[in-house]
Amino acid sequence: MKLLRPIALLFVLLAFSSCFDITEEYWFKKDRSGRYEMSFDMSMMGSYQQLFQSLAEASDSTGQSPFRDTLLSMASLPDSVKLRLPHPELAERSKVALKMKSGFKLTFMFDFKEVNEINLFWENFNGLDTLTGPGNGEIGAFGSMRKMFNSAKTSVGWQGKTFAYHAVPVEIPGMEDNPLGDMRNNPMLKMMLGSNTYTRRFHFDGKVKKVKGEHLKREGRHLVSSSHSLIDVLEDPTVLDCSIKLRR
Repeated sequence: MKLLRPIALLFVLLAFSSCFDITEEYWFKKDRSGRYEMSFDMSMMGSYQQLFQSLAEASDSTGQSPFRDTLLSMASLPDSVKLRLPHPELAERSKVALKMKSGFKLTFMFDFKEVNEINLFWENFNGLDTLTGPGNGEIGAFGSMRKMFNSAKTSVGWQGKTFAYHAVPVEIPGMEDNPLGDMRNNPMLKMMLGSNTYTRRFHFDGKVKKVKGEHLKREGRHLVSSSHSLIDVLEDPTVLDCSIKLRR
């Protein structure tokens, strides 16, 4: 996993100099367990895409380069690190995927038993930043991306047939050292990320009856989505607040 450190640092560097989109996606089963993914997609960076593809192809032939499609599981962390996580019991269900052959995309994945476990999932990644010793940082450095670009703690859950999502802005320790400065009302961010989006998709087992929220819309019977300017989300995460009522 030591090879992943340069990948994480490269990702942070490119995020500060290039465009990317964020997608947050939920899949709910009948018992309301499910799967959560959050992706940072730089595939639209035309000037870099050819570079990523050539690096990935070269790594396939040598097997030594970190620039290749990779799937990592938190379960593979050394016990000396994993057992010190805030919620080590979630490690078996937490993964990170890095795709480079078709651009550059980083995806965090989590299989939840209850949707409110997602905050605990992110607490584990944030916790890696404070750990020391062998193995620290390779996955944790990826986790810092979410802290930089979504400084909110989400309250998600069910009230009967209604799924509710509420974003609570929080101050994150250590963000005073962020090279971009204050993530809200930041002229530099507006210039860099003005055309980028924050998209959400909610996939339900049951049929959707009613939706409420800014830019929220039904797409068929089981899918609800919304798309916001990334800058709007950075400045006021509560624009993501929504509720979705199912028929059953």
